[in-house]
Amino acid sequence: MSRLFNASEIAAEALRKIGAYAINDSAPDPREHGLALNWLDLVMAELSGTQKCWWLVPQSIDLDLTSGTRTYLLTNILGSLAPDGMVFPVRAALLRNGTETDLRLVTRQEYDAIAAKATAGTPELLHVDRLREATMNVYPVPAEAGLQVRLTFQKFAPTVAAGGNNHGLRLSWQRWAIYRVASDIGDGTVRHVPVNELKALEAKAREGKAALDAYDNREHQSYPRRVKPYGVM
Repeated sequence: MSRLFNASEIAAEALRKIGAYAINDSAPDPREHGLALNWLDLVMAELSGTQKCWWLVPQSIDLDLTSGTRTYLLTNILGSLAPDGMVFPVRAALLRNGTETDLRLVTRQEYDAIAAKATAGTPELLHVDRLREATMNVYPVPAEAGLQVRLTFQKFAPTVAAGGNNHGLRLSWQRWAIYRVASDIGDGTVRHVPVNELKALEAKAREGKAALDAYDNREHQSYPRRVKPYGVM
């Protein structure tokens, strides 16, 4: 298996791409290395907030519902269950008497359009308000005890800015991260690289991400699919 670079190594390789860390140097300049780590942290945060990343989707967690309670402060409830926080929900299900039933995730606009939000019954839909203090609203409001919501969500990438090395990237995304960070710190943040070299770094990062999004960052299923031949009744 290919080796998993840590965050410090990815930052160092990005510095090498812009000529800030020579092959004969024993180590990169600490201040420049710190800047590269900061930009790797920013890149990871942007990635987790702009698309679904399957390696950032942890196992589902079960949240207890309280009879008569419509709104739940997720920031407090998740706590140690999701130390990296929640970017957005992926799936929700209601657990009732050992049975799991899908809950429909709705937008703020659709939830606000419900006139009688206090209607009691068995929850059918769920809205997650992704404010800094994230909240979860269920509708109808639980009318019985013992219900739970099974929530699957994408978390934020772990921070590497303070020297943390667990960046969370899959092996296949490491080369993209090196070129992406190099293109960000080569525009004057650490070094001013020539425009044509900067564009080449940006192009390699862009091409690498497009290829990863097309295959690695997708769920897969068995192929070929079996379908009825055309014209067969």
